Amino acid sequence: MTNGRIRVLFVDDEDNNLKAFRASFRREMEVLVAPSGNEALKILEKEPVHVIVSDQRMPGMSGSEFLAIARQRHPQIMRMLLTGYSDLEAVVKAVNEGGIYSYATKPWDENDLRLRIQQAFEIQQLRTEKERLLDRYSQVFEATADPIVIVDQRGQVLEANVACATLIGLKREELLQRRFTEFLEDAKGLVRNLKQHRTGKDFVNVDLTIRNKHGAVIDCLMTATCLGPQAGHRNVFQAVIKDITDRKQEQKRLKSSTPIWINA
Repeated sequence: MTNGRIRVLFVDDEDNNLKAFRASFRREMEVLVAPSGNEALKILEKEPVHVIVSDQRMPGMSGSEFLAIARQRHPQIMRMLLTGYSDLEAVVKAVNEGGIYSYATKPWDENDLRLRIQQAFEIQQLRTEKERLLDRYSQVFEATADPIVIVDQRGQVLEANVACATLIGLKREELLQRRFTEFLEDAKGLVRNLKQHRTGKDFVNVDLTIRNKHGAVIDCLMTATCLGPQAGHRNVFQAVIKDITDRKQEQKRLKSSTPIWINA
């Protein structure tokens, strides 16, 4: 599915409808057809598809039943139902069980159906890209040596990578049950520093002092980003933390060892 063309599977038990659909859309889309839900499921096991368009009234397996199975086996595919004006119950069932994106009434209008398929394809592509980016982000999140923590507005830890858990001295599962503010030497001072270092949604190079589980004091620099509201949380923040304890100790050592010259 890399040539940019929409691959659509049309399912209908009437041969004339299959021919009509293929004739209408084959020039701009890659069209696959199936005369039943069972045949369509076989095709889906072998062929990649972006969008399914299924008639509701078919012998053996209805459109809503077929789409419900397709949803379980191939959740990434967008699903649409064709139905008559009187099949409201079928539409409700298809929405609840088949998770359909849209439905159209029969006889279908070619331009309307084309637009619906194109819109479904665009959503499918956006979801695929989002999943790719999330997967890439997850890999970077775990692989980076810098501690990364995601917290809500109360400081509750929502997510943290292994490096962050190591810095705090807890197992990751334990850290996810805590508030990150518990490990800050001066939580109120941090709020003041955040305000002073804010640029839009970012807070860059904020001084942070952490006292980990073992009581060790760790000097850090933090760069945070406000991600906004997410999953019931008013505000969510992602922070990347750098341990600069060694750097600060070296600066103190150099400062203390610098000779002071007094003019005679």
